[in-house]
Amino acid sequence: MKQEWEQVSVPGEPRRDKVSSVEPMPSTWAHVLDAVSDAIVGLDADAHLTYVNRIAEHLLALPSAELLGSSLWDVLLLQGANQAHDLAALLKPALSSCHRIRMNTDLTLCRRDGVPLAVECLFLPILGGAGQQLGRYLILRDKTDSHQWSHQLRLATTQDSLTGLVSRREFEQRLQQAVALCQQQDLSHVVCYIDLDQFKVVNDTCGHEVGDALLQRVGQSLRTLIRQRDTLARLGGDEFAILLWQCPQDAGRRVGEQILRTLESLRFTWGEHRFQVTASVGLVVLNREILTAAEALSLADSACYVAKDTGRNRMHMAGRDDQTLQRRHDEMQWVSRLTQALEQDALQLYQQTITPLQIEDEGMHYEVLVRLRGEDGVIYPPGAFMPAAERYGLMVQLDRWVINHTLAWLGRHPEHLAKLTLCTINLSGASINQPETLHFIAACFEQNAVPAHKVGFEVTETMAINNLSLARQLITGLQALGCVTALDDFGAGMSSLAYLRALPVDILKIDGSFVRNMARDPMDYALVKAMHDIGHMTGKITVAEFCEDADTYRALQDLGVDFVQGYHIAHPAPLETIPLV
Repeated sequence: MKQEWEQVSVPGEPRRDKVSSVEPMPSTWAHVLDAVSDAIVGLDADAHLTYVNRIAEHLLALPSAELLGSSLWDVLLLQGANQAHDLAALLKPALSSCHRIRMNTDLTLCRRDGVPLAVECLFLPILGGAGQQLGRYLILRDKTDSHQWSHQLRLATTQDSLTGLVSRREFEQRLQQAVALCQQQDLSHVVCYIDLDQFKVVNDTCGHEVGDALLQRVGQSLRTLIRQRDTLARLGGDEFAILLWQCPQDAGRRVGEQILRTLESLRFTWGEHRFQVTASVGLVVLNREILTAAEALSLADSACYVAKDTGRNRMHMAGRDDQTLQRRHDEMQWVSRLTQALEQDALQLYQQTITPLQIEDEGMHYEVLVRLRGEDGVIYPPGAFMPAAERYGLMVQLDRWVINHTLAWLGRHPEHLAKLTLCTINLSGASINQPETLHFIAACFEQNAVPAHKVGFEVTETMAINNLSLARQLITGLQALGCVTALDDFGAGMSSLAYLRALPVDILKIDGSFVRNMARDPMDYALVKAMHDIGHMTGKITVAEFCEDADTYRALQDLGVDFVQGYHIAHPAPLETIPLV
């Protein structure tokens, strides 16, 4: 057993293990003891109180008249103990010793009124003239405040302050323990990752106070679904997690279904507002294949996002050879690489030539494209990283990088700019939705001293129709700057024909899926002709994409299409490879 007590000496005082005699305490000494900051209690040989100073009265919350003559075991108990002899057994070594004794650790006691008390204990002997022990002085130093602070600090790191659930840090520690046990024993646990659907609507509609109240209600509801040995945590925001201890896969799946039903049946009302709560749930089984808590939580998080991407208010359990999960994992890898590329300027500008079909070439005309340059020197096309950028909110950053670097490059090469008729830059739907996009473009023109009529901007048909009002505002704003505007992938859904009058673009770029086979497919030929005719009828220039052979080139020329773009004309090439002379 660990030694609870140690013999101590007082610094600066000669070592004395005996006191010659005990006499009544002079009043001056009583005043001195009343002035010290520690509680001092005199005990006789039977542990009855013979003296208390004022600090002791305050600490024990009893007057001296009631304390004197009382047994120490009636005044104090070990916290949580029901019998006085528990404390007596603990203090026995100190009561019987003739030395100064201090307890190695602070003692948590309970006063007669039930209030817990954390103290540091020191015993000093009271000996008679013949060396007979007459009693002890018990010195109690109050450590309650520091213990409460330590307790609050522990709570801050182990408990979520809003919901009272386990904190993310504590959950990750418990998860790591579970992962370690899986490596040592043939055990399986299940991790559930829970993300509330449309929680932002609550905050935006009623404010964060209401959102916090909803999170508390959700936490209370989730508590009812777990066993005592399981761990429920709030990871942050509107995300929760559950560690189902020693739980097989089928049982974990049932818990996931209970989570969906429980939250869906929760009706949260605040004033006149009523909200239906749903969540997306991702599950992963912990086994020996998962080596770290971070890996387990990442897999569960990915499974949760698969559930969210496939319609929300549903569950997805990550399994072996999970293609959906693997695709999302790959996308997240691209997100990381693209983020790093944006920070380190590891993207590269390309261009693809656009050639006139009905008139002589009057200058350079091309579309600006972007590529990602890997650390291994490999150049990745946009099809590799663009889906991840669109799904995870990086398109605005990517668009702005392209705009800023294109205009900066043109500004640095005036001899190229002089020969340039038009270069066009693509804008994503995310940039269309950003009111600041037009201001950003205008600032780039001014900063790089590039004439606006030399640059055009392309928006896709789908994005323009989905954001018709914002797209129209952006198009008219760009035209006011002097820029040319184009509707890309025109005809992809054919619904754009009804919206064409609402989008005052200068150029229609006919979707390449119709152009590619028009020389061999009469239907595609007819559709390209119809789109070209509508374009000219509305006073717009037409450009055909994906022209990949001479037959298609001649067919487009015969139709009267104005410009052509595709591999038959030129493959994409780095912007800096364009001859400047």
